[in-house]
Amino acid sequence: MHACAIIDPVTVASMYAEFALREAHGVSPMYEWLTLAISDDEQILALLDTVPAPKRQPNLLLGVVRLLGGPVDDPAAFHDFAVANGRPSNRNCVHGPPRPTRQGGVRC
Repeated sequence: MHACAIIDPVTVASMYAEFALREAHGVSPMYEWLTLAISDDEQILALLDTVPAPKRQPNLLLGVVRLLGGPVDDPAAFHDFAVANGRPSNRNCVHGPPRPTRQGGVRC
């Protein structure tokens, strides 16, 4: 089998759980708590599946929510903010309606 044909078995959920345990543990208890909650949150994981794989990184999601003034101190509030603001809409797109990407996401 050619090396390029091997499918990476890492899921988005496992990527967030691993981030919590390897990156945030002992450094940021809040991010550890949030990313563990995200790894078990079907709605946020479904939203993450709508963006290109390189954009699904935990540090990007956490940073964007923080940048937008979202709550990063409570997983339930984080969930509500992410779900309410996670889908592109016409009001967020300066140059017209959202367009699908080849990777299955949506771009403004």
